[in-house]
Amino acid sequence: MEGSCTDRVQPGLFYAGHSLTLLGFLLVNIVPHGLTVLHLCLGLGYLALSTWTWNSMCATTIFVYYFGFTIINTCQFFSLLYRYRPVKFPEDLNQLYKQVFEPFGLSRIQFQKLTSSNVAKIVTLHSGECYAVENMTKTDRLSILISGQLNVLTEKSFLHLIGSHNFIDSPEFECSSVEDTFHITICAAGPCKYISWERSTLEYMFVKDPSLALIFNALISQDITEKLFAMNGKLRNNLGVAIDIRLPGIASHLDIISKANGNFQGNLGKM
Repeated sequence: MEGSCTDRVQPGLFYAGHSLTLLGFLLVNIVPHGLTVLHLCLGLGYLALSTWTWNSMCATTIFVYYFGFTIINTCQFFSLLYRYRPVKFPEDLNQLYKQVFEPFGLSRIQFQKLTSSNVAKIVTLHSGECYAVENMTKTDRLSILISGQLNVLTEKSFLHLIGSHNFIDSPEFECSSVEDTFHITICAAGPCKYISWERSTLEYMFVKDPSLALIFNALISQDITEKLFAMNGKLRNNLGVAIDIRLPGIASHLDIISKANGNFQGNLGKM
């Protein structure tokens, strides 16, 4: 048996196997998806070595060793291929991802988890239907408008519009707790669709994925800044001072502030 094995020595497979494993370790940090390339090279390399061992050495133990590594690296290679597969979304969610989340580095796989049915819910509003009612709806969620427009109102005033791909309630999410209520009313100006997450669900996801928390912090901060600029340009008291009405407590005390300013102006007039 040993003579038969010696007669079939195949040095080409031996050199090919070691060359492929070396190539994999050289390319892992150079080429895109280097880990996938590494496992492909290791799988092919160990396959060549296991074939060489079986044909040339007739050493069952060494063959099992090499062939086992072939199976492990092949499985890992296909696992990585599956992970890197193109992740597709419905057109409206795809536009939301490209315009809002992709610029901040959120991967398509992260976005897929973020928009899955067990984490988020997608809701449709008809014209005139309200997302939140002043002093009634709790601030226990965070939502992004996918399509349509929403009117933001206080008791006596129109504040601003919320357009598609903007957060609906970022100031309330950032500055309020679960038990607090909205100080403004938000109603649909026409047919709308939004995606919403429970506050507790998002906080749990932020703990599991700190990078997701950083992205949302940046997005929410940017959105709040844009909303405040949009409102402050329109809403001013009698002294000409801008009022940040969506900050907690401001909207509910707007009448008190206005009356106080009126009294102050009256006292100045008497002087």
